Amino acid sequence: MALGDLSPDLIISIAEYLEFKKDVNALARTARGLYAILNHYLYRNNTHEENCSALWRAVKRSEIGTIQRFIDAGVDLSKLKDPQHGTNNLIHGLGGRYRYRLKGRDPDPSGVIRVLVDNGVDINAKNSYGSSALLVAAGRGDTGILMPLIDGGADVHVLDPSQSTGATMLHAAAQGACPVSFIEYLVDTCGLDVHQRDTKGQNALHRAVRGDAYDVVRFLITRGVDVNAQDELGFAPVHFVANRYTYPMDISMFKMLVESGAEVNIRNNKGKTPLHLGTKLWRDVEFMELLIEKGADVKAVTPDKGFTAMHLAAKAGALDLLPLYVKYGGDINARDARGRTPLHLFVEIDLMDDLERLTDLGADLDAKDSDGQTFHDLCEQKADRIRRGVDSEGNPLVEESSEDRGHAMLHLGLLNNLMAAFNS
Repeated sequence: MALGDLSPDLIISIAEYLEFKKDVNALARTARGLYAILNHYLYRNNTHEENCSALWRAVKRSEIGTIQRFIDAGVDLSKLKDPQHGTNNLIHGLGGRYRYRLKGRDPDPSGVIRVLVDNGVDINAKNSYGSSALLVAAGRGDTGILMPLIDGGADVHVLDPSQSTGATMLHAAAQGACPVSFIEYLVDTCGLDVHQRDTKGQNALHRAVRGDAYDVVRFLITRGVDVNAQDELGFAPVHFVANRYTYPMDISMFKMLVESGAEVNIRNNKGKTPLHLGTKLWRDVEFMELLIEKGADVKAVTPDKGFTAMHLAAKAGALDLLPLYVKYGGDINARDARGRTPLHLFVEIDLMDDLERLTDLGADLDAKDSDGQTFHDLCEQKADRIRRGVDSEGNPLVEESSEDRGHAMLHLGLLNNLMAAFNS
């Protein structure tokens, strides 16, 4: 009996015993009839492999013909899940930074979406974080598939539970720095509310600032969003600008917020102003000076510990900010709630060789805190702790490497040199 005379089931059984796919391909090429049987087998079998690479790649590359061959082979697209992200269906496979652009033609997400939806793939399916493909695309600013998804039936009124229940598409799109035209479409055509808060108390303006979306921020302000709206932690948009490492749009963003009425001394629930937050994060001098020029109070005190910006700068090691604060009226010998000056807090950081930067600004080496401790006293206590290998709470210091031990000994040497200078 010739191989081609075998029943399709028997031929597939033979294929299943072959160890490598290339062997199945070789078998398929031996006869036209075998090709028709085994080609469908290969497509179906691919969906059971760990990466299911061919189909998911075809979706990303808009290879509708390849997708159709999987359908012709009897593959149920509606049941397929991403092997790496178990709840993601093929619609989720459309988005992300890995979507391919083939030479000579642009991706056609609209065509792919039509094929997937027509074959039972749920366009509003949620991933493991509870987000639909549309929400994910908006959060990434993945503009190439936003309107195709909506045109294909994606729900723009779905809520996003991935960060906080109650966030709308507008929140996601604002943080994803989607084009203003899309934001405007959500507001004017879809009716999403620019003032709506999520359960963290954040509106779209908070999200746009967090996403460094300058144009979106400007649009939302023109639509009347409150620039001083505070979330559940008391953070206004200006807090978010200050409370992060430098972003390209920070200066322009801050200026726009202030010119639109943002209060530069607004306090969060812990009583911290944007200046306090920016100091703690060791923001660049240019941004912090702009903050002060716009009215930030360098003498403002935190209600919990009585820290001024000077205390926070010394504690964080942000020594470049100290001359700036002195220039604008900051007191280098200001006292916190425990009577400590910035110099007292400076003891705890590993920058003792920079002590002159404080004394040149007028820091008083003899100032005593509420416990009667001077800078010299605190240096002696810290040197003793380092020798004993404990921290300020009496807990053992964790040394992870010889480099850490060397660093501790170097710091001890600096402390000893300082104390010798005091005693000489």
